Amino acid sequence: MPQSLTLSTNGQALATIVVPAAADRVVRFAAAELVRYLEQMTGAAFKVQEAREGATVPAPAILIGAGGRLMALGATCAPEAGELDSFTMSTRAKRLYLWGNRSRAALYAVYAFLGTLGCRFIEPGIETVPSVEELKVTPLRRRETAGFALRNVFRTSIEPRPEAPFPFLDPELHLPQIDWMAKRRLNHYEFYVDFYRYDLWEKHKAPILEALLDRGFDLEVTHHSLHYFCPPDENHDFGGYGPETYLRNHPDWYLPAHECGSRGRWQTNVGIPAVQEVVFERYLDYCQRNPELKIVGLWPDDVPMNAPYQGLSRTDGYHKFWNRLARLLEQRFPEKLLGTIAYFEIIDPPQKVTPASNLHCWYCPISLQYMYPVTDQRNRDFLTGLGEWCTKMPPGRVPVFEYYGWLMPMVPSRIKMVEDLPVYRDLGVGGIYGWAGFTQNVMGQDYRWAIDLYALTELLWNPKADLRGAEQAWATGVYGPAAEGVLEFYRLLEDRFRQETRQGLSSGFQWLPLDLLHQAQERLAVARAAADTPERCRRVDLLEKWAAYACTNEVWREGPPRKYVDT
Repeated sequence: MPQSLTLSTNGQALATIVVPAAADRVVRFAAAELVRYLEQMTGAAFKVQEAREGATVPAPAILIGAGGRLMALGATCAPEAGELDSFTMSTRAKRLYLWGNRSRAALYAVYAFLGTLGCRFIEPGIETVPSVEELKVTPLRRRETAGFALRNVFRTSIEPRPEAPFPFLDPELHLPQIDWMAKRRLNHYEFYVDFYRYDLWEKHKAPILEALLDRGFDLEVTHHSLHYFCPPDENHDFGGYGPETYLRNHPDWYLPAHECGSRGRWQTNVGIPAVQEVVFERYLDYCQRNPELKIVGLWPDDVPMNAPYQGLSRTDGYHKFWNRLARLLEQRFPEKLLGTIAYFEIIDPPQKVTPASNLHCWYCPISLQYMYPVTDQRNRDFLTGLGEWCTKMPPGRVPVFEYYGWLMPMVPSRIKMVEDLPVYRDLGVGGIYGWAGFTQNVMGQDYRWAIDLYALTELLWNPKADLRGAEQAWATGVYGPAAEGVLEFYRLLEDRFRQETRQGLSSGFQWLPLDLLHQAQERLAVARAAADTPERCRRVDLLEKWAAYACTNEVWREGPPRKYVDT
């Protein structure tokens, strides 16, 4: 009969942590993380040692590894192979094996094992680490595999001035966010700064890059970047390329478009060979200078898009352009992907041009009715188009951009996530870009989406995860004794939201009626009275702030635009 494994007692480590001699930086970081947390829990100083392939590891021991290397050290319960991150936790002969199919999955195995010991990773800077006198591990044999290949939560910034300060990657703020993302098994890091500021990644990445590489993130820089590589004037020339491509020198290189915010009024004519030559050279040079990036995006400007080639649709025309660059990218950087976009005029899938195998397409349904799940009749065209894209692109190369950051506060996106993510997985969607909005806080401005984005991390790993359990874990971790009052507040809003959606809600506008706000304030008063620290009181106050922001004396319904009468 399998027996429990004792790792420490009375502050004395009884087990050694072992990594293969050929382990990479991510596996070694995973071992260091395990040492750090076990020491916090027990006060014991655990040691890490290396073992060569085929060596006999003295028991008791915890072995951490990736790929086939752990099998050579006695592991028998293997993770799944393939593109999805997968790991196993298993005990055998007084040894615990934490085995990933790739290095970052071994790190996830460490965090999952710590979870079995009572550790909880709730938000950046909010963790629960229990203290124990004796640490025992009951027999384990568990395999976990991610629901999606790409799992992401990201924030954005607007930076229109070339020389302005850029605190967006401030390590004091951002390193805890990166740490949290890995602990929540998010595997994709997105640098997305408005006004296509690819230069800011190069200038400011150094203080955070090592932390990202230690955790095995796939790194991406993407935005509406054609104007970055082919600037039409000085105001767009953030790369400092000079006047070679300016509109005054090449008026035929740009087509007029309607104004879109303040981002410009021209669309680059990518069908011109001279334009392609400049853009391709500069794009590939950027890839050369930033070898850590797996994906570099090349999107048209965020204005109406032209048809680059006669006889081809806009989507087909852009794919003809992208495919030409993709061939060059594959020759020079076969491990990298070219980020493309399905959006507005190019939201429909290509019909005549087959996308290259190294394209990675963001599906951006900005006009989606976000108050309703994707299976609702209101979103029928979106779901049909998404399914077509998944058949046109290489497997797993169509992630969905979820515009959570556009939504009115207190919309319970998590109940939509529960319905949408299994549908996405069945369609073959590659993953989710979960947008937290224009903010430096990965949980949304003033934590406005904290409960939803915590739930998203659970559901991206397991689309059938227990939503109520995730809500309880988040509320307990953030609010402590005030958790039940906070959950009552959220349940009240969720119940009313379901009622309001049955009557039809307009996407993106105020939906929370005044009488509901009064009831919600009563729930929050109970939570505030139970809060045991000033920070927990502040977080309750923020909930009330966002509820008031979403409040209206007349709920915005679907239908014709409102007519306002000047009284």
